[in-house]
Amino acid sequence: MTDEWYTPIVEGIADAIDAVFLKKTDGNVVGIGTLDGTTSSFTVTIPNVTLTHGTLIAVYNPVGANVANATLNVNALGAKPLYNQATAITAGRLPVKSTVLLLYNTTLVATGCWQIIYSYGANSTYSKATTVPIADTASGAVGSVNKYALADHSHPKSSIYAESSHSHSISDVTNLQSSLDGKASSSHTHTISQLSNASTVAVTVTYTDSTTETITFLKQS
Repeated sequence: MTDEWYTPIVEGIADAIDAVFLKKTDGNVVGIGTLDGTTSSFTVTIPNVTLTHGTLIAVYNPVGANVANATLNVNALGAKPLYNQATAITAGRLPVKSTVLLLYNTTLVATGCWQIIYSYGANSTYSKATTVPIADTASGAVGSVNKYALADHSHPKSSIYAESSHSHSISDVTNLQSSLDGKASSSHTHTISQLSNASTVAVTVTYTDSTTETITFLKQS
């Protein structure tokens, strides 16, 4: 048992095995092993494991991603189809370096199959970026890390949504110009005749030096 395969089994599947142990009452063996063989015909040797309904095994896959309808032969007891839920396994369901918990099931397949009931690492393999990310400057670098996007990536400007800081011309706003046409300028004047209920009154003032002056006042009518 080497660290290369034992560590991912412990980290990814220990809790699942513990949970199964708590529920199991039939005494079937839970075994741990490393796959061998080919990606279409896997093999594994695990002491004390027999082809008994309900038997559980945890296996690590260093061989490679499986092909469709792959089989597993445990302890040279005969190749049995690998199943994912209720159907035969599809290509790539067991990626290289993945770890899975398998249940021997004679209810699903009368002649027996190994059914995946838990997997670790089976859906965590991503390809590196191979194209230049879109950037406003039309420049960038080909990805070199296993991420969905580069940490320093950028997005092109939207042709649908406005930027958080933007402006509009009057013509961009529906009916704004016609509404403004009916308004007075912020700086403007009025004649008396334009004012409602307003009139003027002339008052002649005589000063102490006997001079006079006529002053016109605006009053509300």
